[in-house]
Amino acid sequence: AIIDLADEMNANAANSLLKLLEEPPANSFFLLISQRPGVLLPTIRSRTVKLALRPLSGSDTKGAVRLALADSGDAAAVAAACDRAAGRPRRALEDLAIDESSGVRNLTKWLDDPGRRQGTSHLQIAADICQQDTGAYGLSILAMKDWIGDEAKQCALVGAGADRRLEALVVLWEDVEALISQQAIYNLDRRQTLTMIMDGIRKSSSG
Repeated sequence: AIIDLADEMNANAANSLLKLLEEPPANSFFLLISQRPGVLLPTIRSRTVKLALRPLSGSDTKGAVRLALADSGDAAAVAAACDRAAGRPRRALEDLAIDESSGVRNLTKWLDDPGRRQGTSHLQIAADICQQDTGAYGLSILAMKDWIGDEAKQCALVGAGADRRLEALVVLWEDVEALISQQAIYNLDRRQTLTMIMDGIRKSSSG
């Protein structure tokens, strides 16, 4: 049984799982996927073996992508996609499948320095991304979350001097997660969701 994401279990689900872990069915194996193991019940954590999954190396990522493509992809494009994927072969394959006209590439350029982006260019980028249901929306969400995560990591490495910015980035991350969830639950306008996230990123970067 694969439980993904275990972080999102409510109290009833967590207690039900705990009972199963205490008296598991014969010949059973439970795999709990968690981005924040600390939020799981201590009694659940005590009955599991922690296995930390790290991103693949650059060479391993390229090897996996080339294998999936049967070495049929353009070498330069594969290398660029693998660099952007940061150790995630599936992300690289999704990147390679995206049409160049989808707006994702323009979003990537926009994220290079969002604090200096003025005007309404982000509105056009969001419109281009949502013009066709090609997977560009999901990849764009991942790119923006990667940006927030990378910025937060840099702040954490700086230390005490970046506390306020780190706090702002944590709030932004939570806001983004809420926007993504609301869009999925209520089928809200994806373009508006992207625009709001980009507005938050721009504000965070310039602030």
